[in-house]
Amino acid sequence: MAASNARRKRCVLSIIAAVLLFRTSEAANFIRVRSGVFVDDKCKEFKFSGYNAWQVIEAAVDMCCGGHDALVQQFQDAARNNLTVVRMFGFPVQEGFNLQTAPGVYNEQAFRGMDTVIAEAAKQGLRLVIAFANNWNYNDLQTDWK
Repeated sequence: MAASNARRKRCVLSIIAAVLLFRTSEAANFIRVRSGVFVDDKCKEFKFSGYNAWQVIEAAVDMCCGGHDALVQQFQDAARNNLTVVRMFGFPVQEGFNLQTAPGVYNEQAFRGMDTVIAEAAKQGLRLVIAFANNWNYNDLQTDWK
């Protein structure tokens, strides 16, 4: 029961974070659906192609994956190859490197990493689809599938 409540609280916090990001960003930069078609802020059809990136927050703060320089190179390569969207985790993956460490206590380094990812993507004209909740059950990986 406690795990379920904790999961529910994380989900609510993720939704609040998404709303805050939307409210504090320029709405003109968001992709919308108009008449069943994705369109940009000029109502031009938006065709997307992209990829998944898991540890971009950690890379942005030089914790893994080649660090900040590799993140910049990755986004430059994506733009050069006409990719337009990156789906990313909106939370760090490294154990012990959380956005929130306790109720009301936040990890400034992790948030700086998130800010860096958003800024670098914008420099390359990439759109981000940010998954704010991690519903992956890592215990499933240890299950015997006989």
